[in-house]
Amino acid sequence: MTPARISTKTSPAPTGFLASLILSTEQAPTKAEAIQRSPRKVMLDAINEQIKIVEAEMRGETYKVARTKVSKADDGSRLKSEVRVAPRRMFWKADDGGWLVCLRYGGRIPVELSPGKPSIVAGADLKEVVGVLEVLRDAVNAGEANDAINTAASRAKRKGEAVQKE
Repeated sequence: MTPARISTKTSPAPTGFLASLILSTEQAPTKAEAIQRSPRKVMLDAINEQIKIVEAEMRGETYKVARTKVSKADDGSRLKSEVRVAPRRMFWKADDGGWLVCLRYGGRIPVELSPGKPSIVAGADLKEVVGVLEVLRDAVNAGEANDAINTAASRAKRKGEAVQKE
């Protein structure tokens, strides 16, 4: 077997119309790289969605989002359909009648802002839940919760959840 020949020739410099272009070694990101969100962005999106859920509940409505559902047809082919579902709530009414909030990364992993304390006492009514969520949104925007969010994101990765890179 003979070794493969490696060409050391370089491409000739562009001429004509191409000479007026500035060429670069940069490549476009792949689709997967383009849609990845940082853990902070994931958390901000989740908090904003929770605010919408609370506001809808205060109006007596149910907040729903569109999700793509994949099912099999009779012939074995895959069918995609859009369904409207209510997202998981990160707040609940406690036994004493007050409201609690628990930030969750990816809808499952609790974000502990203080070790061993995953929930936040919000108050007696839903308006106070919105207030707590807005404070949390401001804290996440300011970067105050980065350590807790990154810890939750790494735990989610270990559990095999689909988590975006930073």
